[in-house]
Amino acid sequence: MGRGGGPAKAFLELVRTDRPAEPIGVPFEGTVPVPVDRGTYLVSVEVQEDRVRTWLVQPGIRVDGAVTLTADARAGRPVAIAVPRQDAVPELLEVRYRMPVSGGETWENGFTVRGDLRGVYFGALGRERPVDGFRVMVAVTMTAAGAAYFLAWMVYGRLPAGLARTLTPGQLSTVRSRFGARVGSAGVTYTRPRMPGGGGVFAAALPLEALPARRDDHYNLDAGGVTWRTTFEEPAAGVRLEGPAGTAWNEGVAAPSVDVQELPEQWVSRNGDTLVVAARLHGDGAGHPGSAEYARARTAVYRDGVLVAEADAAEGVFEVPPKPGLFRLEMRAEPATFGTVVDVAWTFRSEHVPGGDWRRMPLRAVSFAPVLRADGTAADGRAFRFPYRMTTQATTAVRPGVEVSYDDGRSWFPALVTATHVAVAHPGGKGWVSLRATAEGLEQTTLRAYPFGP
Repeated sequence: MGRGGGPAKAFLELVRTDRPAEPIGVPFEGTVPVPVDRGTYLVSVEVQEDRVRTWLVQPGIRVDGAVTLTADARAGRPVAIAVPRQDAVPELLEVRYRMPVSGGETWENGFTVRGDLRGVYFGALGRERPVDGFRVMVAVTMTAAGAAYFLAWMVYGRLPAGLARTLTPGQLSTVRSRFGARVGSAGVTYTRPRMPGGGGVFAAALPLEALPARRDDHYNLDAGGVTWRTTFEEPAAGVRLEGPAGTAWNEGVAAPSVDVQELPEQWVSRNGDTLVVAARLHGDGAGHPGSAEYARARTAVYRDGVLVAEADAAEGVFEVPPKPGLFRLEMRAEPATFGTVVDVAWTFRSEHVPGGDWRRMPLRAVSFAPVLRADGTAADGRAFRFPYRMTTQATTAVRPGVEVSYDDGRSWFPALVTATHVAVAHPGGKGWVSLRATAEGLEQTTLRAYPFGP
């Protein structure tokens, strides 16, 4: 029944949790009989009224005979979140729940509302019965001028009756985020939550009207293990960066990064005799893996010096010989809208991977993070020192060798490298710095990494 007590349209979903089975979905209005086998079920109902939605969930209903459930939307409560900025408005609500299913599987579902949260309610279906293993994440994204709030809470055993929170500055962690530009256009971020063990699908598009830009990003301290992952895009340059929420985006030198492997095939991985190459060549100085829109690109795979596969793209899926050998993976990408060209070659030993397992290849890459002036250049005629970071996959970090060029790679000079920084000496006048990094198994070149001038 609806929030006024009368009949309302609704959608019923039943998921059996004591053994694997196909979920049952039934739209209905009023009363509906649903024949099911004896067992234990997670039952959810969405009550649908004009400009009002109520979600009711009961994670552990045992069916041993006839069971009557009343989906009363009046059991749902609203979402009421107050933050220090009074001009903050909601952009996205995601409620996601996970329930273990007998046999080792996990059922995951939830609901999402974008924008205004008035008319949104949720709570327990019938009498509240806490159930072991049932986990709920309630995540809210809010924005104010120059600020964003990424807020999340975990609840165990039950779906809470709405959510009411009043947050003070002391209950928030603030990250002063910076967003750079490759071509000086607009940008957008998508930051999505991830509950412990998985779960979290949706993100609000938060525009950055002019790059470079700054934004204060606030996170609640009592998130219960929920983490946030950001995707940054600069559409005019085709730039897309991904990684954990952090301070600096799209700044520094465009270079490969093999950081944050979330999927088995990232970033270069082998299954059987299939080599998946998904490495991203235009990450940023913070080490966020990233790509751009490319005018030209090439990927080539060699085994013991013989070309075995290639593609005119900065990625690929290749069948390779099963016998052990020394592989060399060469990649090159030339952006369509800015002039930073990246070349990288990785060498590693590989052979057939038995079974259904994925095996990541041992890779290293180096990210450089020079701090440039407001016009995007470094000063000419002086020494310049900047931090670097080595990202790794299936191997350990080492101190790289670094060389610098001021003539687009025609001649190279050694740079001074410490455990954390690189030092170069800019000549007088205007020009571009190119950087080359080497380590065991790595040859990496970025042409036109950053400009310098008076």
